[in-house]
Amino acid sequence: LQGCESRIPRRDDNIFIYRKTLSISIDHNNVKMTDSVALLVESTAVLFNIAVTHHVLGLVSNQSDCLEKAMHLYNIAALIRGSHLGCQTGLMDLAIVNNAGQIYHEFADQNSARICFDQLSRGISFLRQYGLLDHIMMHPRDKQGFILNIMISLPNLAAAA
Repeated sequence: LQGCESRIPRRDDNIFIYRKTLSISIDHNNVKMTDSVALLVESTAVLFNIAVTHHVLGLVSNQSDCLEKAMHLYNIAALIRGSHLGCQTGLMDLAIVNNAGQIYHEFADQNSARICFDQLSRGISFLRQYGLLDHIMMHPRDKQGFILNIMISLPNLAAAA
């Protein structure tokens, strides 16, 4: 699906989707991680990558069932990361809640989108507070995209107040 990003129809051209596939390379000599934890980390990366494929395919082909599959896969990946790996805040966690929020936004479920983008905001704030945001390997445009999505949820917060 590389190269089809320019053909993705959107109701809101300002919304950002993290589309890069994630690969996990675990050096067992440098990282103290059991085989079962390594398997869970690798599995969530695979789930995320399949979710991104369905996500982009759903937007390109305008098929809501692909978006629903993507949402289901994002939710499974988030559940594994939260339940089995403990509190994780890294690129994959940011990308999962960002992309889930984008799908909710696409389905016009603004409340659920806002919840996702609020989680994204808390994750970025946590990483920034502890000086970790600059250590996550991502393109500056991706960081800007995450921030843009957080800002999209702000008008809804102001209207609710």
